[in-house]
Amino acid sequence: RRGALVLGLAIAPNTWDSQMYRLSRVALWIQDGGVFGLDSGTAYEREYAPNGEITYGWTVLLWDGDRFAAVIPWLFSLASGALVYEGARFLRFARAPALFAGAMFLLLPQTLVQASSTLIDMQAAFFVGVFALYGARAFRDTSRSDIVIAALALGLAIGTKGTFVIAIPGLLAIAIAVVV
Repeated sequence: RRGALVLGLAIAPNTWDSQMYRLSRVALWIQDGGVFGLDSGTAYEREYAPNGEITYGWTVLLWDGDRFAAVIPWLFSLASGALVYEGARFLRFARAPALFAGAMFLLLPQTLVQASSTLIDMQAAFFVGVFALYGARAFRDTSRSDIVIAALALGLAIGTKGTFVIAIPGLLAIAIAVVV
């Protein structure tokens, strides 16, 4: 995991997404003094869901540049690995297999690629995972706090990346499995 962090910190963000609209969108927000009402920029910068880029905006503002922007997906990948562990524990796996599942998630090629870049898929995946886990727990335990967390996670997923809809069939399968 340190390799992905070192790679993200040592090499300037250089993916097409980062250069064409993720980080340039952040720069436009800083230039305009807010995230709403952009009149300029590309359609991507004006119309895509903003939550993922907002997290990059924090790093750009705090450290006066994009040097640490790749820390965000790296942290979200670690959180997603912990989420996989929690999901396995929710499914009543013992600690060792649950820990193995979380560790294996962190070693998946796509996780490694996302963790060392300024793409927003790790943020979206994390929020979808939180929605799935806390939604399932809310059904099982009838917990209002779990419903609130699941609803917030769903809202953050929707605001992060529109492709969260790809997860809907899987989320429906989880809901059916929990109810049945």
